[in-house]
Amino acid sequence: MLRVICLGRLTDPAAAERVVSAARRLIEEDPNVIAGEAAVGLRLMEEAVQHAHYSWIFDFEDEAGWHRYIEGAPHRQFAAVVDPVYESAVITQYDLTDAVDSNVTGDTLPGRRR
Repeated sequence: MLRVICLGRLTDPAAAERVVSAARRLIEEDPNVIAGEAAVGLRLMEEAVQHAHYSWIFDFEDEAGWHRYIEGAPHRQFAAVVDPVYESAVITQYDLTDAVDSNVTGDTLPGRRR
């Protein structure tokens, strides 16, 4: 299983709800995303550190599923929402194929699809 995590900043922090709604729609609609969650950042220590305005976690069966997601219409629709207010993002991807503890797999993500 491949997990992708994104922490993003927006030029307009008020747009975070719209971005998160679009990510949650993508989780529900894209068959390549087997599990996921998206949330608006709470920004509780904003005076001390730079915070993400939103984050999402998407799980895919494998790298091929991630490539299909990147090339698909749901990703383009999501990008159309994010791109006008995009400032920056940090993204990491990692392989959970050998994960044996369900606490580190998509089984515990609230947006679980299957």
